[in-house]
Amino acid sequence: MAVLPILGTSIEGVSRGGYVLEDIKGEGNGGDWYPTLTLLSSGTELALTLQAAQKMYEELQVVVGKRAWVRVVSMPCPQLFDTQSLSYKHSVLPGQTPIMSVEAAGVSSWYKYAHSPFGITTFGLSAPAPEIYKHMGFTVDNLAAHGMGLVRYFMKEGGYPVAPSLLDFPSFTTPPMHFH
Repeated sequence: MAVLPILGTSIEGVSRGGYVLEDIKGEGNGGDWYPTLTLLSSGTELALTLQAAQKMYEELQVVVGKRAWVRVVSMPCPQLFDTQSLSYKHSVLPGQTPIMSVEAAGVSSWYKYAHSPFGITTFGLSAPAPEIYKHMGFTVDNLAAHGMGLVRYFMKEGGYPVAPSLLDFPSFTTPPMHFH
């Protein structure tokens, strides 16, 4: 499948595993606000995610007005992003913003960072990639509908969504195994 070139990609950002590719927001958005919605993606899905982000921004302007803000994060290597400082991770994925990932290869690795992973959980289809993408819901309109649904799910009385930060939950790992 042909991949469209993406403007704004960053070698430094890739070396950190993930980075803010684009913030789509109006002139009146600033101060203490955080993104209304953050989208995580990488590779082939990134161009589609950017298109869907623009559509979501236009729809969010109706819902939250000048505070509408959609952030697109390129995350080519979540494992490398895991190794970054908590302050860097918060600068990319601020607390309180609902997060949706877009990844055709699956959803299981995205639950750590996304409230709502969007991806393919089955296999076995055989057709040209654009047909499979459409069949599995990887369209601008469908992604925008899911993103807006996520915003509505976390919407509070003040008219702005508030989602829990997934970065601030404790993580427990087992010690390395040593065999004698």
